[in-house]
Amino acid sequence: MYVIHHAGVIKYVGKTNGPTMSSGARLRRQFQQGASSGKHNYPKIASLPSPPDIMVSVFPSKTIGELVKTEGERLRKG
Repeated sequence: MYVIHHAGVIKYVGKTNGPTMSSGARLRRQFQQGASSGKHNYPKIASLPSPPDIMVSVFPSKTIGELVKTEGERLRKG
């Protein structure tokens, strides 16, 4: 999973473990106008002021499972 954040505020949370979309392709759609076809989150991300930098943090599924607590349910992979 990845988190796009700017100035301490989370802007988007996504996952990249699908068989048809690598993490590089997924993030390229978020940050490149040509790859996004003007859709997805690119317009919102492109409109953020810089500085501060737009940051991406990546977390393994295991870490997310340790951070998120649920009662009576399990987090599913994929």
